[in-house]
Amino acid sequence: MKDDVLLKAQAGDPDAVAQIVRTHQALIRGYVARLAPDPVTADDLAQEVFLAALRSLDRVDPERGIRDYLLGIARNLGKLAWRERLKGKEISGDAIFAALAARGEPELASDRRVSALRECLQGLAPKAQEILLRHYREGQRCDEISQQIGTTPGNIRSILTRARQALRDCVRVRIGSAPA
Repeated sequence: MKDDVLLKAQAGDPDAVAQIVRTHQALIRGYVARLAPDPVTADDLAQEVFLAALRSLDRVDPERGIRDYLLGIARNLGKLAWRERLKGKEISGDAIFAALAARGEPELASDRRVSALRECLQGLAPKAQEILLRHYREGQRCDEISQQIGTTPGNIRSILTRARQALRDCVRVRIGSAPA
């Protein structure tokens, strides 16, 4: 079924463009908020998503609609934002700390926990450290990492999940609060 609003927007109708933004604004803002290191960056990314989409509306297939197209742009811009933010950084508490905090680890979102996190990183297995580095510093997806090190994307996701949990627990112990 064709997306009539998209067709109108592609034809230059400003009301249709505004309707696309209104309809998808909360979805896109929520999505980039999970990728962005802070709320200001999330707002900027959301705006960039719509600007990029509006510049390339002619590429959107009216049969498929614009939602997935917007989410694809959001994903790509989020990756670029992280790559720029982390470019050139060594694996450090600050880089992983920022990444973990942005991925919904608010219990690690305190400056006094950064030194504990640095110490905890050193306690992880080398493979887990490498995967964290590739994922957070280099912005690689799980499927990219899996191809490079010869395992499955699911295994990479599991390692990331266990490493984040280990870091969270280790930080809690080092700062004197019990794990959940």
